[in-house]
Amino acid sequence: MSQHQKRKQNLVTFTTLSVLAALIILLGLTPLGLIPLGFIYVTILCVPVIVGTLYLGGENGVILGLCFGLVSLYTAITKPSGLVAPLVQASPLLVALMCIVPRLCVPLVAWYVYRWLERKSEDQSADSAALVFGTLLAALTGLIIVVMLFLSGALKLPEDGETFGFVWEKNQIMLLVGCMVLLAALIGALVASFLSSNAFKNTIAAHAPAAVAAVCGSLTNTVLYLGSMLLFYVMCGIDAAGVLALIGGTGLIAGLSEAVVAAILVPPIVTAVKKIRIR
Repeated sequence: MSQHQKRKQNLVTFTTLSVLAALIILLGLTPLGLIPLGFIYVTILCVPVIVGTLYLGGENGVILGLCFGLVSLYTAITKPSGLVAPLVQASPLLVALMCIVPRLCVPLVAWYVYRWLERKSEDQSADSAALVFGTLLAALTGLIIVVMLFLSGALKLPEDGETFGFVWEKNQIMLLVGCMVLLAALIGALVASFLSSNAFKNTIAAHAPAAVAAVCGSLTNTVLYLGSMLLFYVMCGIDAAGVLALIGGTGLIAGLSEAVVAAILVPPIVTAVKKIRIR
């Protein structure tokens, strides 16, 4: 590559990095990227971080991850959610670690997963993607079933003073679990049949590395962020038991949702961006 082409390549890289960093800041400071649920924020900021990582490389991805972390820290300090507010009062330093470190790990995990899958054959990549998508779909199916049971009133949480026996009697737990297992098994059989078909493999083979990397990067953010939050609750002497269920529910609902969104958005965006060539 000549010096002129190298300068043009560096200019394109710097410009793309700047645009993605600006997009992260824009999304992070508006409701477009941080959707408030009251007790926590659901974020899509992983998407530009992962897209930039897969297109520009791991080192530039870390820069975007740092932008994500700093925006998250600013939001945590200025507009803390219900879960973050106690930590902000107890230790701003721990909040900074909680906001920045998990976001730095997102591009690292996404990049290494992407490179690992790219070295595999298309069939192996498609099988890996099928495994990831099948697991996510099974988890989402179980979550939807549980939510529907709660909304219909068929499943209730015990109130103060109620025992497990009362919950058993009211909810007919064995019957509900049996129905859930049967439905999940039927859905699983249909999904497994579809995922093993040549049509599916041919469709996702080209996008499998990016999709799996996006899921892994997004789940890395969820697990490390909420995990460190729970750890810092304990370290600061804040009642962690009272928010354990809330953190777990947030990880399940928000984490899976963010992973699915990342898996859907990242592959076509990366494919489109990679079609840009320096002439």
